[in-house]
Amino acid sequence: VELTASGGSFIETCDILADVDSESLRVKVKIGDAAKPSALAIRIAARPVGDGASTASLEEPVTGGEAEITLPVPSPGLWSPDAPDLYRVDVELLTGDESLDAMSERTGFVKLSSKGRLFLINGEPYYMRGSGDFISCPETGCPDTDRERWRRQLRALRGYG
Repeated sequence: VELTASGGSFIETCDILADVDSESLRVKVKIGDAAKPSALAIRIAARPVGDGASTASLEEPVTGGEAEITLPVPSPGLWSPDAPDLYRVDVELLTGDESLDAMSERTGFVKLSSKGRLFLINGEPYYMRGSGDFISCPETGCPDTDRERWRRQLRALRGYG
């Protein structure tokens, strides 16, 4: 359980979409109790996880209870299973110089697609292997005791490479 004190207005929800093609983060923030302070702003900063320097930052005024902000991130490091580059995104709700609420999330820039029968991660083929049966017998849901079924499964797995 976590208890956090915040100002009159607060960050109710924050959705972050890392867009590889536009090299940007699209951040949608919903503000709770936004009617009280008259001049609200959102400050967003992004940096690679493990690196102290901010890659990109932006401050935008908020009108109404929602803000949708696009933060350019030049030449972002792409996430992949072999190099899982992540970014820390800090979102802060301000009135003047006073911080009312803040939050941090992690996200990664990755583009998933397919071409024919290939699954692509960032435009490169990615080959997944496995049988997907999770070592259970279809009749009982327990580990299989039938030796011949195990032999068939192992032959199939060997055939996958």
